Amino acid sequence: MFGINPACQLMAAGASTWTDKAHHQFGEYAKTVGEFADKVTEAAKRYQAGEEDAVNSIVRFG
Repeated sequence: MFGINPACQLMAAGASTWTDKAHHQFGEYAKTVGEFADKVTEAAKRYQAGEEDAVNSIVRFG
C-alpha cells in the first residue's frame, strides 16, 4: 500500500530524460551564442580597423 507507484516512477524517469535533453540543448545554445559573440567581436575589430584606415587616407590625401 505504501510502495512507490509505478506511474510515479515513469513520470520521474520521463522528467529525468527531459531535464537531460534540456541541459544538452542549453549547452549547445550557450556554445552557439559564444561563437556568435566571438564573430561579432571580430567584425567590430575589422570595422574599427577599416574606419581607422579611412581616416588615415583622408588625412594623408586630404
